[in-house]
Amino acid sequence: MSLLFTVLPHLQDANSVHCQMNTLHKSSPCQHLFVIVLQVEDQVIVLQLVDYSPALSSSVNSYVFYFIPNNMIWTEAQTYCRKHHTDLATVNDKTDLDELLKTLPKGFKSNIWIGLYRTNAQPPWVFSDGSHSLFRPWLSGQPNNYDGIQHCVYTDPNGYWNDWTCTDQFAFICYVEKTRQIVRLEVKSSQNVNDPAVKKEILAKVEQILKENGLGEDAKISWMMFSGEIVFHRV
Repeated sequence: MSLLFTVLPHLQDANSVHCQMNTLHKSSPCQHLFVIVLQVEDQVIVLQLVDYSPALSSSVNSYVFYFIPNNMIWTEAQTYCRKHHTDLATVNDKTDLDELLKTLPKGFKSNIWIGLYRTNAQPPWVFSDGSHSLFRPWLSGQPNNYDGIQHCVYTDPNGYWNDWTCTDQFAFICYVEKTRQIVRLEVKSSQNVNDPAVKKEILAKVEQILKENGLGEDAKISWMMFSGEIVFHRV
């Protein structure tokens, strides 16, 4: 995608540079193209989104987990995660489980809801987001569906799972999918935009604009470095 570049009159002869920026989030931050006019002290910088396409992006195929200390029944935890993140935790493998357990506070000893459940006494088990991972580090003798009413799953702080009554209240883990998008920007400036203070100011403004246009609050934005610490390159 390209747009005609908007340049302030006194910057018509300014140097043109390109850069690339990384964002980590579950959804594209580039639903709306934008032009930014940014003044840093006496320096005027014009930025425009030049290109965003699937070819520039790659899925990291992993999750970011969030420990929620509020005790809730399973369905309340599911609703909370879907409102504030993506869903109750999906765990595909040992790597995911290790990352999930890292979010627990030091010394935490209680059980924690994850997204695994079943709709009745019979399998299949399925995660809240609909995925069907077969990774199941059950406690010994579990699942046993005691009294025929254990349709939800918690993990203990050591990473072992147990089926349990969905109406009991535990803390829980939410997740968002980690996806990397690379966004190309064109920058017009008559001065050095590789100055660390200037780069920081530009990044803050870009983050503000992207979040105003749908980028999630839990997204992380950073410059992609080339040739050491150089972000911007003359073209």
